[in-house]
Amino acid sequence: MAITTYSQLRSSIGSWLHRGDLQAISADLIMLAEVRLNRNLRVRQMEKDWSQSVGAQSVTLPNDWLEFVDEPQLDGQPLRFVSREEYKRRQKLQDYGRYYTIQGTRLYLGEPVGAPVALEADYYARIPALSDSTTTNWLLRDAPDVYLYGALLEAAPYLNNDPRIDTWRALLQVAINDLQVSNDRAKYSGGTLAIGLPR
Repeated sequence: MAITTYSQLRSSIGSWLHRGDLQAISADLIMLAEVRLNRNLRVRQMEKDWSQSVGAQSVTLPNDWLEFVDEPQLDGQPLRFVSREEYKRRQKLQDYGRYYTIQGTRLYLGEPVGAPVALEADYYARIPALSDSTTTNWLLRDAPDVYLYGALLEAAPYLNNDPRIDTWRALLQVAINDLQVSNDRAKYSGGTLAIGLPR
């Protein structure tokens, strides 16, 4: 059976576990798998661009933000991350500069901003959650095995000491590793990695 839609994934969970009574819980299993994958998976399909004009010293991060791919840039200049404690210490001393910190859902700049300037960054975004209205996403298209094994692993506690938990965990890890290898090959395909720009 193909697994290309949310409903097919939900049906496959019951089939793989040989249980016909998991339809109601299958949505939760998929959601829990997505939570686990958002914590652990970082591939090119999750990368997004973010560009925003800022006129204050803090800005709200995108709703689907997980972490930055590389340093954000303010007005074309890279910003360096500092801990919140270091940020507070520097701000108290008015030691402003090209640094930032993150607290909650906000990014705090190391220097006051007067006129609006461009803040740009590449970041890893959450996997778009599957639902009855969002029936597919890039992960289900590219790696349905990751979704299936992730949901099966999440089913183990619900099924109370399912002896297959180690099998699901191992298969999920293999599927994630395969996706990561495929990502690395695609991301750097077509040539050798150059350090610096040619003159």
